[in-house]
Amino acid sequence: MVPEHSTILNANDSCLMIYSFGFLPLTSRYPAPHRHSPKAPPMACSTGQWLEAKPLPHFGGSLPSRAARQARSPRFWHSAVLPGSAVLLAQQSGPQVRRRCAVEQRMRSLTQAKVTHAQHLAEGERQDDVQSTGLGKIWAVRHRTLSVLQDAVETHGDHQDWLNDFDWTRPTWENYTGSYTYHPRPSDVDRSHLDLDYHGIYTESRCDMQDAMVSNMLKEAMARREIFTSTHEEFQHPLPCAVFTAGALGSGKSFTVGWLADQGLMPALASSVYINPDTIARALPEWHEYLRHHKINGHEMCLKEAGLIAEVALWAALRHGLSVCFDSSLRDGEWHRQLFQRICREHPQYRLTLLHVDVDSEALNMTWRGNQRASLRCLMVTDGCSMLHALELYDFCHA
Repeated sequence: MVPEHSTILNANDSCLMIYSFGFLPLTSRYPAPHRHSPKAPPMACSTGQWLEAKPLPHFGGSLPSRAARQARSPRFWHSAVLPGSAVLLAQQSGPQVRRRCAVEQRMRSLTQAKVTHAQHLAEGERQDDVQSTGLGKIWAVRHRTLSVLQDAVETHGDHQDWLNDFDWTRPTWENYTGSYTYHPRPSDVDRSHLDLDYHGIYTESRCDMQDAMVSNMLKEAMARREIFTSTHEEFQHPLPCAVFTAGALGSGKSFTVGWLADQGLMPALASSVYINPDTIARALPEWHEYLRHHKINGHEMCLKEAGLIAEVALWAALRHGLSVCFDSSLRDGEWHRQLFQRICREHPQYRLTLLHVDVDSEALNMTWRGNQRASLRCLMVTDGCSMLHALELYDFCHA
């Protein structure tokens, strides 16, 4: 299967490779939207004023949170812009106290922006998800997806099972293995495409929770599509598209997707089903308790079930003719090659796009210092993995 056209956009030590099957109208005049580049594209605030994103200064201390790491790390060149928030750029020089104050001020601003955005969502003002610019848009879609997944878990999840006699040394797919045979029923979910030899069979109550999570994702995407088509007449009847991202965590996939959407190159993002196995895993009720019992590899306990839910959501979205944004690393190349061929065969109306964001591992290695580097060395010794894999584990565990 050969793409219609392939575009490679270079930016210093990184590159963006987009393989488009009749989808993105890419031209070479667009710079590579990567945060490693000192010439990263400017971000727009809600008032329409354009500001140049700058790296925030380094500050010392113990192991910071993910937001603090983004504030201190020179590889994060952007500032997330959310509805009703202000963009605060820290000083490039000055004493240590001034630097800490600048970072703390930015953190308070982003926290207030998240609270304001959550209030907008609670009031039903979902137009902000569609009208916000690139990074704000991808953040809003991800936030709403996690919210609807957690709603499904709270409604259908049987928490007593894992509170009482749950085995925290075994992953969820082993704890919830049952003899229950899934029968098709009138709903938004179809499991006929699943490989049960790999995914296994879950108990009936667990299947009900998984179905509810998928149904909520579809309903939320349909609501956003209705708002998007009502405000964008030029996209009233677009052909559905399926966008798959590829690349290591921290390479800039979400930044790239948001930037492309901001430039009008990926308008379907605002009305697509956003599927991210990591987001699905975080919505499972056992997620935080697993991380408490297993500091390093606790995330792996939920990934297999999250992959099943993501696959079910993908085929459900395709069956309903909804656009899809599947945000993952695409490690298993052979499985995804067969998946792409099957989509083209069973759903020929879809425009299939593979967006691969690649970065040199040495460039990532140079940006990690202090406690981050010590944690990475611990991960590398424990798992025997490479630096790039250790970066993924570190980002995932401390999100």
